[in-house]
Amino acid sequence: MFITNEPAMFIDVKKARYLLIGDLHLGITSELRRKGITMQSQVSSFVSRIKTLKKKTKAANLILIGDVKHKPQGISWQEEREIPLFLAELSKIFRKIIIVKGNHDGNIEKLVKLANNYSDLQNNYNKIAKAVSHDNKIKVRKSFVIGEYFITHGHRKIKPSKKIKIVVMAHNQPAIMLRDRSGATYVLPCWVRGMYNINSKTAKAVSCCKGKYNISFLDKINDFRRKSFCYDKELIIIPAFNPLSGHMIVNIDELLGPIAKKMINGRVYLLDGTDMGSIIDL
Repeated sequence: MFITNEPAMFIDVKKARYLLIGDLHLGITSELRRKGITMQSQVSSFVSRIKTLKKKTKAANLILIGDVKHKPQGISWQEEREIPLFLAELSKIFRKIIIVKGNHDGNIEKLVKLANNYSDLQNNYNKIAKAVSHDNKIKVRKSFVIGEYFITHGHRKIKPSKKIKIVVMAHNQPAIMLRDRSGATYVLPCWVRGMYNINSKTAKAVSCCKGKYNISFLDKINDFRRKSFCYDKELIIIPAFNPLSGHMIVNIDELLGPIAKKMINGRVYLLDGTDMGSIIDL
């Protein structure tokens, strides 16, 4: 399911394989440029990385779990220039592309329409792709269900059906902060994996960082939940695909969004698969 050393995963459903990535934040480099940090476009590098992941997983379909673009409302000049090209290039190698809309994806439908009917490339990008027609293979959804998986960005409430066993989300861009004996700190992107309590009104208590609640209180909450609530759905939070997009430090910050706040017994895994243990114990 998880791809070793990559912020990506794949799933197999009904003889179809899907590659999943989230939090691309294309267009963030223009914001950095305004702050005095000059960086080149990320389109070419992202396309290359995704092609490598497709080759490694042999996935025929791609799911982008929200925040494809960076500007929450409206469309920046860079997004209007880059995202249609990015999606058009991916459309040449994937059978189907699903964009699960995130909180930064305002007006992304306009960019998808341009990508689906891409016929005129910017001069600076003619080495990346050729003009093609994609027959509307790129779709935008609020959420997406395949088999027992419910895919959502994570910024809105959800009501998954009983048949759903696994909820996959992004939004948090999770990472863990480590400190060595000399005081140096390291921030490493990570996966967070736990159970999703769809009924608990107090799920927020055990999703918080270490030190906010004492162990006896947490034990009582968990015991109460085991006896009283249904949390038979697994919850997976995928790390950000874009290393420039920032992180939610899960062993310091509270998890973000109405879904993540209902995670129970969340555990942290580094991209290489190392099990770092429970969030509460970190």
